[in-house]
Amino acid sequence: MHLVAAIPALVAFYIGVKKGFVRAYLDVYLVAIILLPDYFTTKILLGLPPISFNQAAILPVALLFFLFNDRKWKFSFVDVLVVGYVCAITYSEYLNINYKEAQNLGFIMLTTVFFPYMLTKGIVEPYGVREKFAKRLALLFTLCAATLVYETRMGRPFLRIFLDKFFPGQGDWVTTFRWGLARAAGPYGHSIVSGMMFLVGYRVARWVQWAGYGKEPVPWLSRSVPFHLDKAKFFSLATMGGLILTLVRGPWIGALAAAAIIFVCRSKNRGAYLTIMLALLIVVGIPGAISFYNYVSVGREAALTVAQESAAYRYELVTRYGSIASERLLWGWGRGLWPQVPGMPSIDNNFLLLALNHGTIAVIFFNLAQLWLLFHLIRLGVRRRLGDQTALLAFSLAGIIVAMIVSLATVGLLSNITQLFFMILGWCDGVVKTKGVPVPKPVVVFRYQRVMT
Repeated sequence: MHLVAAIPALVAFYIGVKKGFVRAYLDVYLVAIILLPDYFTTKILLGLPPISFNQAAILPVALLFFLFNDRKWKFSFVDVLVVGYVCAITYSEYLNINYKEAQNLGFIMLTTVFFPYMLTKGIVEPYGVREKFAKRLALLFTLCAATLVYETRMGRPFLRIFLDKFFPGQGDWVTTFRWGLARAAGPYGHSIVSGMMFLVGYRVARWVQWAGYGKEPVPWLSRSVPFHLDKAKFFSLATMGGLILTLVRGPWIGALAAAAIIFVCRSKNRGAYLTIMLALLIVVGIPGAISFYNYVSVGREAALTVAQESAAYRYELVTRYGSIASERLLWGWGRGLWPQVPGMPSIDNNFLLLALNHGTIAVIFFNLAQLWLLFHLIRLGVRRRLGDQTALLAFSLAGIIVAMIVSLATVGLLSNITQLFFMILGWCDGVVKTKGVPVPKPVVVFRYQRVMT
């Protein structure tokens, strides 16, 4: 029964052959990433690990892209960093475990990191489907947000009502609660992952609204509300609602950081706001950092609230596991093979987890890709006029990167957010390399030849 996870591969291949890989990417792969769980898998290829819905969907799209892509690829430094990240993790697994495990992890990295990055960079901007891509993401996240209402009330992800029967023994995620409500995880397994997913969805939906897309009324709804409501505004409200229903502090703080960056970049007086921000960082930030250190360094036993206990746990993670990571600095210990500190089984920090598993070389590739794109996106946006669509997109993507950096300090890069994160990095690099101008379709030049008649 678990073979239903391979259905997206068949649908993507059919649509890709009939209508092209761009349509397969938009109509099948995006649906699999946003609406279907990553923790249900099936075994379809001997010698390779089981694949999920979204891994199955991306394989035919990537194959058709390799065969029929007619747009010139714009190589970049970020390409090197992403490939280096994939290779460093795969080699670390080979060095610490064996070839078989490295092969399995390499396949996973191809389908969840490299292919999402490559396809998004090679399709969205070069093929001029920026509007379709953003609107499709906003719509899918809106549909997903509707299922979170059920989960918040019933304590069970909506899609699992239909999918659990096909995957017996899989997907053993447990719903957690906060303030008496279920922390909505949606199809993503964990509420923090869900929060990061909806954080991205909200920022994309807001850009759709700013760009002037989706001005059509919402069927059966726009006439029923006492204020102007079009599709773009509805997408923004729905994705914000989804983010709120996850009840996760890390992505909420990331969302605030993203909003602050975007507000400064979009303002007419950027210089004045940047000066104020720097002044606040000095005047408020330094005392605030000292107070935060005092807050988290008390230890879990002396914590007065659940929030302080959680913050203290994350502080202890860095202090205790940091020395373990330094023992194998370059290539790490291999997945899950590092010595475990008693009472600290969960590594709630992606940067620390990456260093433990695969070493600092992988961490450098990972962080440098984000910082490089963040710098170039802000530079691209600042150089264009205020209100320019590409400038707004550049600032929105920069905000997403900032929000992800903040969020990943509280959780690992897990489940669907891995693919979506590298899709966003691919989109960022596509925007930077094309400067927001779609690559023109190649013109076929026909050469007349003399023939015998």
